[in-house]
Amino acid sequence: MSGLGRGSAALTRPRPPDAWMRLGTMVAATGYGVVATIGWLDDGPEKAQDAAVSLTLFLVLACFPRRPQIVSAVTLAVVWAELAFSTYSNGRVLVAATYVYPLFALCAGLMFGGRAALAMWGACGVALPALLYASGAWGSDLSRLTAAEAVALTVVEVVLAATAIITYVTLRAYFRALEGSERMRLRFVDLFEHAPDGLLAIDDSGRISEANELSERLLDRERQSLLGLPLAEAFLQAGAEPSAIAAIGKASRPLLIQVGGGASGARTLEVLAREVVGGAQLVLRNVTEQRALEEHLAHAQRMETVGILAGGVAHDFNNLLTIVQGNAALLGGHSDERVQRLASEIADAGRRGAALTRRLLSTARRDLSSPERLDLSEVVELMKPLLQRFLGPRYRLELAAAEVAGAWLDQTQIEQVVFNLVSNARDAMQAGGVIELSVLCLTAEAARAQGSALAPGPQVMLEVRDCGSGMSPELQRRIFEPFFTTKPPGKGTGLGLAAVHGIVASNRGHIAVESQPGQGSCFRVFFPQVELPPRAKWQPHAGATSRMRGRILVVDDEEIVRTFVERVLTLDGYEVTTAEDGTLALEICSRDADLSLVLIDVRMPGLSGIELGQRLRVQRPELPILFMSGYFDQTAAPDHGLDPATNLVPKPFDPIHLVERISLLLASSAPGALGTAAEEELAQH
Repeated sequence: MSGLGRGSAALTRPRPPDAWMRLGTMVAATGYGVVATIGWLDDGPEKAQDAAVSLTLFLVLACFPRRPQIVSAVTLAVVWAELAFSTYSNGRVLVAATYVYPLFALCAGLMFGGRAALAMWGACGVALPALLYASGAWGSDLSRLTAAEAVALTVVEVVLAATAIITYVTLRAYFRALEGSERMRLRFVDLFEHAPDGLLAIDDSGRISEANELSERLLDRERQSLLGLPLAEAFLQAGAEPSAIAAIGKASRPLLIQVGGGASGARTLEVLAREVVGGAQLVLRNVTEQRALEEHLAHAQRMETVGILAGGVAHDFNNLLTIVQGNAALLGGHSDERVQRLASEIADAGRRGAALTRRLLSTARRDLSSPERLDLSEVVELMKPLLQRFLGPRYRLELAAAEVAGAWLDQTQIEQVVFNLVSNARDAMQAGGVIELSVLCLTAEAARAQGSALAPGPQVMLEVRDCGSGMSPELQRRIFEPFFTTKPPGKGTGLGLAAVHGIVASNRGHIAVESQPGQGSCFRVFFPQVELPPRAKWQPHAGATSRMRGRILVVDDEEIVRTFVERVLTLDGYEVTTAEDGTLALEICSRDADLSLVLIDVRMPGLSGIELGQRLRVQRPELPILFMSGYFDQTAAPDHGLDPATNLVPKPFDPIHLVERISLLLASSAPGALGTAAEEELAQH
């Protein structure tokens, strides 16, 4: 990999390796030295200059080991000059040519390529007869050339041609292979440098011999500082644990290692090591985001499991709370004040239990959104004991709430907003402190002065103030982005404030932030203020016309719920028939043509309330259907046909709520039956 930095210019004029050049030069010099030695033995000391020339060539080769082209060029020049001089002075060239001329073609090919070998062949093929003629060995009389010389000349020409052709073919194949190898090398360089994972090459001594660009960023080191560094030292400097480093290469599966920290942030690397020739190769993959997504998925799966359990618990618990709150409402109309007081306490306990169930379903994200007129002050006051237990002893929650702060909200969602804002304030105060929670009723001018962007009109403001670290303007612009968090990994998902922003927007509200570094933060949530109706006590219906009464079928698998609903509706003037399952309800509906409405529980064994409602719409399309449910997952049945605003009454409910919803549904199914006042009430709802 040492040539990874070279460009593609090497493909334009390929050259053979230096070793081949040196070998060709040494062969040429050795060949000429042999010829010179033979001449010296044959002709005596006057041929000593040939041996001297050969020795000189070896010395040149020894002095320029890194310049084989220079050495080869000097060899060709000296040998050619010596050969020409000897031929001209002595008239003998054939023996020397037999050895030297083929080496000329070979040496030229090794220096300049296959075409140079062919060119040298042509030059030598013409030069050999020319030297013979110039030296007088041939002369004008061809008879002076003996048969042996003619044969030798022919052999020299054949050997020269064969050497040139073989050199040309061999070098042409060599250069083709060299070009292919260079293309593969450049392709490997591109893949190595731009690989989606970090790549490290480790030599036998455990040191890093090569590193690509991504590995620099993953290990937070420059490449030059990584090369030659022991692998363990590189990971230690990157912030990895020594125990994790020792396991690299020993595990048969990818190993997860935590590196980084400080300004660069912590990262999780998946390290895969495998042995290769001459060492090992490490693949580094940044799986930080993948691990975060896996944790979010696991959290979602856990919440899904909790949600399924919460749904079952909520259904049964809300059935019980329906009896508690409903009977408390019935007792609230008793003439004895002591009974009324006890009934009020029971009703308050039932409302607290219902709020607890809503929080459980909200935690599992499985509650059904149902906006209604709420007293925001009452909601926050009911949450105070739970919030104080959540905060712990190092924090003190101070609550200041208006006497009445009415708003059109979903109680579960507004409780989630309060909880997330208080949780965010706690995280900003690591050392503890005071968290101020306020609910105020403001005029349009006062709300605008506090940062509201809602339309003019009376508003309700929820304020959460802390004395924590505060935020810079740059952070304030991003705090509501999903998955954005300033907390360390594993301490936050970045979804809390994003959920608050979404809930506030869906409830037609506005949220404003005021913060400075070191001076804490203040979150203000604004909603349009609405008038709250007085909390009335339920009284059995007495003055309605006969057109408002009818026969109602109540379908619920819980006997105590059927008994309670039957009692309430009977007191209100309705004739009630009950059924414990969907099959019996279908039989009753098929034979009773005078039914005015069917009240169905959503969750029932066997034929569920949803399925029963779908069959009744086919069997009796004119028959109004009202559903009731202690828990309903609307995502599990997208074609359920339920509308929380018209044909669904959530448990627990009190008699007032139940009778009101039945009256409105009957009125909507028969327009004009209740007169103008009732129609106005229906439109208002």
